[in-house]
Formats: sequence, structure tokens, C-alpha cells
Amino acid sequence: METGTPNRKRFCKPWHFLSQAGKRPLCILWEVFDTYHLDELKQELKCWQRQALCNDNSAYDEGGAREDLMDFIQQLFRLIEAFHVLNEQKNAGRKRKHQKGLSKDARKMIAKMNTPVLLTAGEKKNPQQVIHQFCKTFRGS
Repeated sequence: METGTPNRKRFCKPWHFLSQAGKRPLCILWEVFDTYHLDELKQELKCWQRQALCNDNSAYDEGGAREDLMDFIQQLFRLIEAFHVLNEQKNAGRKRKHQKGLSKDARKMIAKMNTPVLLTAGEKKNPQQVIHQFCKTFRGS
């Protein structure tokens, strides 16, 4: 008896744009920041942090571990902003084209949601320094 249901391929994750990050990093940055606003990424990260700290079965039971997590998250916010600035620098033309049909108010709202607040003026001009510092500070054990 034949069913109309196709065979399911087991143990196969669906494709995700981040799976291509190593091959096309600037395109992936565009995809991330086209999909999520800077504020949305930070809010999501705050939610994850809260879950980690409030969990009864947490890896952050000790004060030092909680402090490490909070410091890491703060630096991760700066890293996200640096990647956002890098994306803006590399894809300015693409962004203008993408926002061309939007109203002035919509463009203002998007700009407000995508404003880095943690980086200095120098770091905004050269976001690679923030990325390198993050990688140097939090390299694998």
C-alpha cells in the first residue's frame, strides 16, 4: 500500500543561513541584520541571560559564575554592535536599496532600533578592534 506521504530524512537539520557563515560572512551579516534589528538581538540575549540566571538547575549557582556570565553578555552586546556597524559599512548601498520604498517615518524607526550605544566613536569607525578584542578575551579554553 502506497501512502502520499514522502519519506522523512532522519537526523537532518533544516538549512539555516548561519550554516553558511564561514563561507560568506558579509552576506550572513546582512541576513542577520536584515532579519533582526539591533535592539531585537539585545532583547533576545537579555532573555537568554535571565533564563540562565533564574533557572533552578543552572550552571550559574555561584556568584563568580554569575558575574562571569554578566560580563560576557555585556561584551557580547558590544560585539553585536560592532558586527552591526561592520554590516552597515559593507552594505550601505544594499541597505539604501532595501529601504527605498519605505516611508520616512519607517526609516527613522528602523534607524532608532539600529543605533549602537555601547561603542565609542573610534570603535564605530573601526569595529574590527572590538571583534578582535572579544575573540582575544573569550578564546576557547
